Amino acid sequence: MVIKVYERRVNLLVETRAEVYLKSLVHATTMADTAVASQAPRPGLFGTKPAPAPTFDASEVQSDLNSLSTRLRVGEERYSDLRRKLAFIEQQSLAGQKKILSEFKHMTSEQTELKRSMVELQNRMVLLIKELQLMAKKSDVDVLRKYLDLWEPVKFVNADQVERMIKEALEYHERTTGREGQD
Repeated sequence: MVIKVYERRVNLLVETRAEVYLKSLVHATTMADTAVASQAPRPGLFGTKPAPAPTFDASEVQSDLNSLSTRLRVGEERYSDLRRKLAFIEQQSLAGQKKILSEFKHMTSEQTELKRSMVELQNRMVLLIKELQLMAKKSDVDVLRKYLDLWEPVKFVNADQVERMIKEALEYHERTTGREGQD
């Protein structure tokens, strides 16, 4: 878009300068022709002098055309330089845009993963809290300790010990009753 505007400006500038120059040349030649034609020979003291011929300097026109063509070439070079720079800027812009887009996608995926991790962590915390609520409190443990101290379960016997005690008592009873009958 910028290149097209610049191209139009350069074309208009070249066209207008060429037209102005050609118009001035045409105007100068017509003015010279009309000035020569309007001057009638005046009788003078020594007669009439011939009117000076209009001068049309081809080398001046050629130099003006050369300067115009040089200016046109410079304008075209500037235009092509601007076009190359604009193409380079567009390429850099596209590359930057792609890089930013890929970074944005990466950040989005990281954000999604972080959210998932946070939800998993929250679920574990809820589970841990529920398990802690199911555990006995210190006051409950203290009550159990008091009862254990009161009952002294260390002095309790287990089933094997009771069976052994019964067997020993029966054996003792049989031995003692068996001796009395023998005496």
